[in-house]
Amino acid sequence: MNQRRIIIDESAADALPMRITVAAIVIAIIMVLLASGVSNMLTAVNERKAVNEAEKIAMHAEQISLRGEGSRIVLDIDVPTGYRIVLGALAHDKDNWPVNANSYHIQTGRRNIIKETGASFSDEFMAGPAIIPEGSHQIIIESIRDPSYNRLFIAAYIT
Repeated sequence: MNQRRIIIDESAADALPMRITVAAIVIAIIMVLLASGVSNMLTAVNERKAVNEAEKIAMHAEQISLRGEGSRIVLDIDVPTGYRIVLGALAHDKDNWPVNANSYHIQTGRRNIIKETGASFSDEFMAGPAIIPEGSHQIIIESIRDPSYNRLFIAAYIT
């Protein structure tokens, strides 16, 4: 009698498609959360890398600024995709150079990371801020005294 009941009872087979559907939905939600977490982690890693590259430039700029006019350093810089480094300007006040020449910022599509340094930055023509775009570059930073502003600037430019 017990054997017949097991064979005739098909309630487990009726619920199987619903269980598979629920399991598939749970797996899909987990995958979306996992992908979002990995994406956020990669963004944080790239942002940290861009900040490190900008801080490397700023550190060397402060050192040659202390040495005075005529110092020159060549640096290898790798700015991650989607980022750029602007030396000598605030994020929303680029036209106010050289007042903000001792500031620099890292730009992404959605935010700016603003920093200050003891050195004053300029482009190679002493005409405004220096911009380092994404990608691997060899840049030169050199100390130049600009007599019109009576100020020592660190000119930064890509070779």
